[in-house]
Amino acid sequence: MVPELSFKNILHEIEKLLLTNNIPLQELNQYQETRNITLLENLRFDPGEEANSPQFAQKLASLGDIYVNDAFSVSHRAHASTVGIPQYLPCFSGLALNSEFSHLSMIFKKPKHPITLIVGGKKVSDKIGVLKHLATKVDHILIGGACANSFYQAQGKDIKNSYSESNMLDMCKRLLASYSDKITLPVDFVENDNQNLDIGKQTIQLFSKIISKSKTVIWAGPLGKYEEARFNQGNISILHAVTKTGITSVIGGGDTIAALQPESEFQKVSFVSLGGGAMLEFLEKETLPGLEPLFKM
Repeated sequence: MVPELSFKNILHEIEKLLLTNNIPLQELNQYQETRNITLLENLRFDPGEEANSPQFAQKLASLGDIYVNDAFSVSHRAHASTVGIPQYLPCFSGLALNSEFSHLSMIFKKPKHPITLIVGGKKVSDKIGVLKHLATKVDHILIGGACANSFYQAQGKDIKNSYSESNMLDMCKRLLASYSDKITLPVDFVENDNQNLDIGKQTIQLFSKIISKSKTVIWAGPLGKYEEARFNQGNISILHAVTKTGITSVIGGGDTIAALQPESEFQKVSFVSLGGGAMLEFLEKETLPGLEPLFKM
């Protein structure tokens, strides 16, 4: 057991939200039925969870009559609590999960063109599946963050001491060759210690112009080192462009949300996905293991 991951740390907040006191926290192997709400300890402390053990799933299923999954953010994992339990109980999607599914499905089922995909963050490898899958479906791809360094290096350009993924250069070359009419890279950067740490003013203008002509924007990954305010100006400026009236915007990923959430304009985003990795995988595969039993995909 990892103490900092114990649900004991959030028990008080759950009690406040549910307007009740003295909710018992129990481990599955020591569970004793009570008349009131019971909070089970973090399931990942049991190896049967990640192994999707049938025995563990059956034990969980024996505690209830129906199963509701409201955790989109873990539905890309084929664990006992996401794909195991539905084999033994009637299963349904929760309101939050249903909202994630409907908003993200809209991108494939009823897209409003032009569609612009904004990709940032540190690693191209984290976004490569999304880039490959959506490249044929979107009209524009704007690449920033450290991801842009790998694309620059793939073109033979000097990125000085900036971070890049050398093992992704061939893939970057292929994407640039196949979708040169869609991919837009930064034209300038904010630098520090010979590192590209944010998109520059000319890039902000270029990206904002493309976004202004879009009907749908999908954004995954920050465009600068947002942890320092001086390198978060690109994110803030692009957020203002995205939240213009008439643009349907979908933004997701923990780092992206952390970079943008303090801004008042963030409240104007059409939909914020809390999924992170689950959002990226859904955009890549149009399905997730934990969603398939719920929606019969």
